[in-house]
Amino acid sequence: MDVSLVIPAHNESANLPPLVAACEEALAPVPGGHEIVIVDDGSMDDSAEILSRLEAEHPLLRTISHDRGRNIGCHPSELEALKTARGDAALFLPADLQIHPSSLPVFLSAAEHADIVASRRLHRADNLFRRLASGANNKVERLLMRVDVHDAHSSMLLNRRALDEIVPMVVSNSALIPAEILVRARERGLRITEVNVDHYPRATGRQTGVSVSEVLRVQFDLLRLRRRLARELRTAGG
Repeated sequence: MDVSLVIPAHNESANLPPLVAACEEALAPVPGGHEIVIVDDGSMDDSAEILSRLEAEHPLLRTISHDRGRNIGCHPSELEALKTARGDAALFLPADLQIHPSSLPVFLSAAEHADIVASRRLHRADNLFRRLASGANNKVERLLMRVDVHDAHSSMLLNRRALDEIVPMVVSNSALIPAEILVRARERGLRITEVNVDHYPRATGRQTGVSVSEVLRVQFDLLRLRRRLARELRTAGG
């Protein structure tokens, strides 16, 4: 199986060298032609320079770069990379190594019987506010969109069918993107499963806070997506 590791990164310069090394180590035992796709999401540190050097040294690494200061967000960057993924499966990972690339075998094993493998972060190593905000967001998505996983915003693997059929349909432009992927996959009859993954403390760098603008953007996307899905359902029903 050819595997694409898809990783958005914003101001993660200190994490990039160990991240690439960990990705290569995780991919080494897996037969196939692989790639590591890192999206430099408008970083203001020296990420661009570090990625340029790493790309020259590591043939598996491919970088997508946004202009300095043009930060579109984690999940929009994830979606951008998923659209370019070349593998038979693509796994979204965070650049902060809180979900370690060594978890890849867990996803690949589950993918033998599923088109999408979501994950649930066990013993989350985040502060209380971030845990509460994430829990509330997941509850809203389960209630309003019937997203049937515990943690839609954790790492997620999509096989080639999901990449080809579902990713091009996504219209959300916020942290709602993973939930939309799951909803559309369910509606098209794709198999979805969930695995548990370890969650580690951030080793270095600063975690991006939850901004008011991002919360509002998610709510706008949620309202827009519910209307769009209802309209698509009516159209499909004639």
